[in-house]
Amino acid sequence: MAVNGNSKDGIVTISILTVLSSWNELLISMLLISTPSKKTLPNGLMGFITEYNSEYTQLAAGIMISIIPAVLFYAFAQEKIEKGMIAGAIKG
Repeated sequence: MAVNGNSKDGIVTISILTVLSSWNELLISMLLISTPSKKTLPNGLMGFITEYNSEYTQLAAGIMISIIPAVLFYAFAQEKIEKGMIAGAIKG
């Protein structure tokens, strides 16, 4: 099955956006993962906020470290994302 250029850009865009959204997934992992050693990064960051105390400085540092892979991933894939978004908007 051959995929033309426009379809390929759209598939790549959907794949990139899916990876970025799954990287940031919090709710599903909070519901399904109960073992502390298997918790995801967003769940680990939630550990800095408790009922009686919040460690905002450590939370902010953790957030800054955790966004580095997503920003780098987007920076390298930015052209493909833009191509896929534009290709879907052009009527032709």
